[in-house]
Amino acid sequence: MDSFNREELIAAHGDRCFDCGGPWDQLDHRIPVAAGGSHDLANCRPICMRCNGKKLHASDRRAIADFRAGRIMLWAAAS
Repeated sequence: MDSFNREELIAAHGDRCFDCGGPWDQLDHRIPVAAGGSHDLANCRPICMRCNGKKLHASDRRAIADFRAGRIMLWAAAS
């Protein structure tokens, strides 16, 4: 796991929610950790609570289920 700080996250992805462009207060994993995603700067981005909740119910749950069922592999999900 690569460590990074808030300033590095903002430098890489900006200081707004990646989804709606509003203020952010949470950290999103593009590929969920539970689906094999990493906790590094390339897989993390700023997100607000509202957008993160929507993402959790839609894509994250599906990605986790697919990963656990062996339908996707981490290398395929990262591309």
